[in-house]
Amino acid sequence: MKNRIALLVAVAAPMIASPVYAGDGGFGSTVPGIAEREIARRMARVGDAEKAMQKGDELYAKGDHEGALAQYRSAKEIFEQLPNAPFIQDWRDLANLKFADCAAQVAREKAVIGDYVAARKLLDEALAAVPGHKASTLFARHLDDPDRWPP
Repeated sequence: MKNRIALLVAVAAPMIASPVYAGDGGFGSTVPGIAEREIARRMARVGDAEKAMQKGDELYAKGDHEGALAQYRSAKEIFEQLPNAPFIQDWRDLANLKFADCAAQVAREKAVIGDYVAARKLLDEALAAVPGHKASTLFARHLDDPDRWPP
């Protein structure tokens, strides 16, 4: 019995003392390595969202509001895929605000050409992104007024 215990200890000791690996056991697959890669992946996604917002700003300044909306929506969706973290929250709020502002503008443009259904949908999306968004709330009320926007 003592020999069996000694044998188990001799076999198990190197396994306990060896580093913990996850994945296929290749280079950099230690738990800290995996965490570092995940952090780098998330930071790259934040960078992608920042670029989309910058592109949206450029398009908005040129008057391409629908193109800008697509970029802001992309940034918003990237942040929705990332977990809640304090350093991401400010970026997420900014992406949502830019999206809501632009959606309200595009909704107004859609209403001018008589596409009230698309305008209403955009306003709903804007209010879902930023509850109580002032421009969206105001224009939604105006859109309900038949004197301003005849059916």
